[in-house]
Amino acid sequence: MGGEAQNRVVRGDGEEVEYYEVWDEPLHERRLEVVGVVRCYEARIGPGQSTAWHRHEEDCLYVSLAACEAWNEPVDREGVLHVAAEGDVFCRHTRTEAAPYIHRVACKGGSDCRFFGIECLLPPPPPNEEDQDNDEREHEAESDGEVPAGIAEVKVEKDAGAGPPQVDREVSITRSFASVAGTFGAASSDDPFITARFGDCVKRVDEGCTGRFECYRIRLAPGGATPPLYWFRPGVLVSLGAFEGLSSEQVGVLGLGVPLSEGPVGAEDAGVCWAHKGGGGVARLRNEGGRLVRALLVLLR
Repeated sequence: MGGEAQNRVVRGDGEEVEYYEVWDEPLHERRLEVVGVVRCYEARIGPGQSTAWHRHEEDCLYVSLAACEAWNEPVDREGVLHVAAEGDVFCRHTRTEAAPYIHRVACKGGSDCRFFGIECLLPPPPPNEEDQDNDEREHEAESDGEVPAGIAEVKVEKDAGAGPPQVDREVSITRSFASVAGTFGAASSDDPFITARFGDCVKRVDEGCTGRFECYRIRLAPGGATPPLYWFRPGVLVSLGAFEGLSSEQVGVLGLGVPLSEGPVGAEDAGVCWAHKGGGGVARLRNEGGRLVRALLVLLR
């Protein structure tokens, strides 16, 4: 992405190697950033290709955008083969649980490895205070009648050079793909309440989604809509395939749907993303297009 590998580290076998910061590694393409909240990028590695050595410093959730076989080689230990299915998620809690993580990844299969990374830039919550804090803020949002904060879609220059990504421009859009935390709580994916109320259109992902991340698969047939969802936490909605016509509508005090945007959004491929800042509000997602909407909603703690 235009940066240079100016840092060095000694491997376990004594070899000294250069490494990039993740945002400068050539195969990691920046997708979106909301300063102080979230940063997103996609790594696309062709068959037989490998990333350069690079370092992660933030807690990160990864989404596999395609089925693939990847060889993950940390700088300080033996590598391991990672076999991922399309839509698999996994986390690495580098900031809150471990030291900065330096590795490289090689594509071992016959098709591209595509991993979408979502870095949580929020300050880590104090131990054992997160649930209490969330409850208090949710109560305040309900009592104050706050409106959804909307999407903050941030575009960055593709070849911005070395150093942390810089925001090119920020476009505030009053569509809010927002937190379902107030509705779902900590229920598991097989909770009968979730199954009865949401069916197949919204499902919680437990496997691979841990710590500071909470994940829900969105699956909407043409004409379908989610029930009203309470949107509180900040997060990211990531497309898992091409679609068009996804809209959101605010649910008013009389239960009337009010469009939150001038028009629906679409995605030409997996890996298109939208961020939201949270803040409360109730709205539903609706598929106004002609294709199935498949997406992953990732909430940040």
